[in-house]
Amino acid sequence: MSPLLVVLASSLLAFEPGAADLFEAARSNDVVSTKRLIAAAHADVNKAGPDGFTPLILASYSGSPEVVELLLQNHADVHTGSRMGTALMAASFRGYTDIVAKLLKAGARVNETNEAGGTALMFAALSGRTEVVQLLLDQGAEAGVRDVRGLDAATLAEQQGNQELADRLRRAEPPLRK
Repeated sequence: MSPLLVVLASSLLAFEPGAADLFEAARSNDVVSTKRLIAAAHADVNKAGPDGFTPLILASYSGSPEVVELLLQNHADVHTGSRMGTALMAASFRGYTDIVAKLLKAGARVNETNEAGGTALMFAALSGRTEVVQLLLDQGAEAGVRDVRGLDAATLAEQQGNQELADRLRRAEPPLRK
């Protein structure tokens, strides 16, 4: 099980009753329960749990496009992130191109970084999500951004044995400015 999944799963355990229901509904693509909880005004769509994960991050990581759309319609903030990242980073890591497109259309910043300097492009490259990588590049993602360890998206792809993707990312990098 991936460390991100373990952290996401553990974040569902420590909420007050109304909030926990929204987090579970978002994680499991339960559109009916999500609508009910939002309409009943018992759930704040931007409330983060102890680990910093919002319903939008959980729905994006879990591949719940209908819940993502519903949360966005109810003013979920695409910029709110945890120390690990944003909803865009979560969807990019998992390869959910449709959710990535929705988040970008809603104003998610393509080059936003998490605490470690990681970007959505890095998350997509790390997990070999070539379609998401292309979408992010088409939307202005900067391939040459480096995280706090000095790694860029191409190096992350290369470390995972994906030389073809690493080469594509290196070709996408703009020339170094002098």
